[in-house]
Amino acid sequence: MTRAIPIIARRELEKSGTSTLFLIMVTVTHPNITDVITLVLDDADYVYNGMTYYRSAFDLVLLSDTDEPPRARFGFPNVDRASVNRLREVVDPPRVKFEIVPSNYFDLNVEPRVAKAGVTPTAIYTAKSLFLTDIKTDSVRVEGTLRSWDYRQEQWPDKRVTKPLLPAIYER
Repeated sequence: MTRAIPIIARRELEKSGTSTLFLIMVTVTHPNITDVITLVLDDADYVYNGMTYYRSAFDLVLLSDTDEPPRARFGFPNVDRASVNRLREVVDPPRVKFEIVPSNYFDLNVEPRVAKAGVTPTAIYTAKSLFLTDIKTDSVRVEGTLRSWDYRQEQWPDKRVTKPLLPAIYER
């Protein structure tokens, strides 16, 4: 996963004062759930990439930086109980994607906020290889642990030399 942030966006982020607000867009998907959960950390709804991202006050504790695989805590309000109840029933974890998008791509005078004419909003950073595990839900809130792929679980070496696979090696 590349962490390259465009130099213009980086300069804007590093300014001591800026008029640009950076939006965190969240998409939660699962093959067994038809509805996609879309959230934006703002006080207005946004239309981005053909989907409406709904205002939300979600919590995100940043990824850990230890010897263990990266993990973070993620929680959001349980506003769409039907989708969230289906999340609780799935066996394998749903996928979570975070995108950071500058607000200056959007017309901030309309509701829901849409892209300005002639502008295609693009994310300056995307984290798309995350899974939501250890999901806990109640009538008000959904919380879980964000994890990336754990490469320690992969078998290594990928292929083993066995007699059925390479019989000529075992002949004398």
